[in-house]
Amino acid sequence: FIMRFNHLHAPFDNPKVRKAAMLAMGQQAYIATQVGVPELGRMCRSIYPCGTPYADENTGDFTGKPNVAKAKALLAEAGYKGQPIVLMRPTDLASIAKIPLVAKQQLEAVGFKVDFQQMDWASLVARRSKKDLPSAGGWNLFLTAWTAGDISSPLTMAMLNAKGDKGWFGWQNEPRIEKLKADFARADGLAAKKKIASEIQAIAFETSTHAPLGQYQSPSAIRDNVDGVLQTPGIPVMWNITKK
Repeated sequence: FIMRFNHLHAPFDNPKVRKAAMLAMGQQAYIATQVGVPELGRMCRSIYPCGTPYADENTGDFTGKPNVAKAKALLAEAGYKGQPIVLMRPTDLASIAKIPLVAKQQLEAVGFKVDFQQMDWASLVARRSKKDLPSAGGWNLFLTAWTAGDISSPLTMAMLNAKGDKGWFGWQNEPRIEKLKADFARADGLAAKKKIASEIQAIAFETSTHAPLGQYQSPSAIRDNVDGVLQTPGIPVMWNITKK
């Protein structure tokens, strides 16, 4: 699970406000609410999924547990005056429909005023592409989920596309991340790549690209007369399968 911030518009154009929102997050509540089965979920501070090669839980002041005092202090330092923030919730996508409810509660606990906009997933997808002001049909926050294979590398993680207007929804403009991604692509060997991936993560937490909200497993059941099922990172594939 992740929470994505819109870097273009107030109040989330202010890094202290983004950091306050990140520090307000408590991962266990998301896992318990959306997943509900303890053994299928786990807290993971890293922006790269835990259990993957670049996972790194050296995450500074982000612990995956709510830090209400620090978040409130950052909002005060940023001069946040209680302007409503637009949080979008997809009501018809069962896999993530519950997590915005948790986000609303945790954001309000540190002092944000939340304008909770509920809509179907198709409307959310259309709205998140808009760069308009939140008061004119834009947005401040949305939550989503990704398979581990898609976000296990700096080069494939959409939230690290920091090319401003040409980047991913939220439109962060951070040349340091883009340079390090280029270095990562050219690096030789796992150790060198891990070092660069950790440097990218440090900037991601410094600038609050997004908030990681924990991870979970989706179990699959396979009949015992089926053979040849390929092990893939989160996405089932339907080839190579035979019936015994």
